[in-house]
Amino acid sequence: MVPFENAQRYSPSPETIAVIVANVLPLVGVIGLGWDLAALVFLYWFELGILSFWALVKAVFAGRRSEFDSDPLIGGALASKRTTIPVPFTDLGIRFSTLPVLAVAIPILTLVWFFAGVTTVGVIGPETPDIDALVMVMLSAFGIFLSEGASTLLEYFHRGGYRDHSAQTAIQGN
Repeated sequence: MVPFENAQRYSPSPETIAVIVANVLPLVGVIGLGWDLAALVFLYWFELGILSFWALVKAVFAGRRSEFDSDPLIGGALASKRTTIPVPFTDLGIRFSTLPVLAVAIPILTLVWFFAGVTTVGVIGPETPDIDALVMVMLSAFGIFLSEGASTLLEYFHRGGYRDHSAQTAIQGN
């Protein structure tokens, strides 16, 4: 039998578990539930939105100041401020330098999600999944949302990963 210390060393990280869940659910849908191409495209489109959402959550609470060129009037002023809006009962805060990043990132990620839907889901046209497959796709998307959320909450917030990121690196996933 493997000692407990060795078992802990070989246990997968929450990020690994989230990736496994996100990749096993489509396989289960195709093999076990008989999903067609339309159901898979819907699921991957929802997954893009879910990953964008959690990236923005990470960016809001990033612990490092955002990197700006110090020449612009507003960007330089915000980059030099160390002021944060504290989140009660935690050591989290929202940095002022994060706000311009969010003002740019939210519309861009929204447009990317929209155009990905238009070019993928929209191309499928009248071929929509049947209602049972669509319900299972929605449940799978909810599972992906929960696994990504649990990974974010554990790795990024509980274990302090937010301290190592600026808003830009949080959105990039570095």
